[in-house]
Amino acid sequence: MSGCPDTKSGQPRVPGVRYKKVTRYRTETTTIDGQSETRQVAYPAWDPVPPRDLDDLVLRAVTGTAIGVTALSVAGTTASVGGLLGHLVPSPVAYSVALVFDAVWLACLGVEWLERLDPQRAAPARRAGWVALLVSMGAVVSYGVTLHQPVAGGAGAAVGLLAKGLWWLVLRHYAVPLSPGVAHWLSSKQEKAIARRVVAQRMRRLDREDAYLRAAFPETAGAASAITTTQAPLPLAAPDMSAPVSGQQSAPGEGGELVSPPLPPHPSAGAAVPPPPPPPSEDEADGGPEGEPASEAPLAGGGPALRPVGPPSIAGTIRAVLAEHPSITDTALIEHVRKAHGDSPKHTETVPRTRRRIERKRAS
Repeated sequence: MSGCPDTKSGQPRVPGVRYKKVTRYRTETTTIDGQSETRQVAYPAWDPVPPRDLDDLVLRAVTGTAIGVTALSVAGTTASVGGLLGHLVPSPVAYSVALVFDAVWLACLGVEWLERLDPQRAAPARRAGWVALLVSMGAVVSYGVTLHQPVAGGAGAAVGLLAKGLWWLVLRHYAVPLSPGVAHWLSSKQEKAIARRVVAQRMRRLDREDAYLRAAFPETAGAASAITTTQAPLPLAAPDMSAPVSGQQSAPGEGGELVSPPLPPHPSAGAAVPPPPPPPSEDEADGGPEGEPASEAPLAGGGPALRPVGPPSIAGTIRAVLAEHPSITDTALIEHVRKAHGDSPKHTETVPRTRRRIERKRAS
């Protein structure tokens, strides 16, 4: 099929190259009265056929042989170990357990294949596979000894050794040694890819737990979110004891140097210290019960009473809206608070909670 060009397709043919006939398609347009239609027209062509790769054929043959020998080894080991264990357990159980002896070293072989480019990671799987094979061979030899056929038992055990040896050669062919630079580059890329995958899995798990907590326990989740998002107060600076007290001036002493006035005496241990005033209740802090303004707090020493200055609190706004519209929805109430006090992500949690507290106090 090589030599001169093809007379039908006009495709040139290179001498000495094998060709195979294939069907290709080209577009053909037909125009009638200014209207065009396009269709696909098939035509024969010849594609060059690459030469046979003998290396690939040999590798395929070796791999197929290894698979066949392994299957025969598994069958022989399962029959021998199943017969050995049949004296202790029922036959179905004995032959099922016998599969473990070859399944273990085959699994180690699979791990060794996955780590074939990293000799250090592949070494443990290789050693474990040889140990599992020795255990399997010992079980087969023991079965031959029980039948007074030690030579037959040794021959049966050698089948597994041959299968393992073939796989060792095949893996050695595929395990191309890498230079230190290439190995480091590959390890770094693999480490980053695994790190991204692990972080993504951990974030999905945390998001799933957070979503479940918010759906099942909304109040607890809201309280926990408020606690974790609250900023810690700034530490107070220690007072400077060497500076003079505010409102006092240093007086000149003998020799012209300034002398600070003495500090007020510390109350003695026996003196009664007045207890601190109790903290204001939630109603007083929010503007008084039932929406009334907070009471004026008199100053110590009979001074004029203090009146809070500034816009009404959020609780006062909620009380005022509830007084006019008792059946208002939580969404509309949150919108009123946002218009009066500005937008805040905490309104969706604090406004409904404050509303429930005000309604409970009114009901009682």
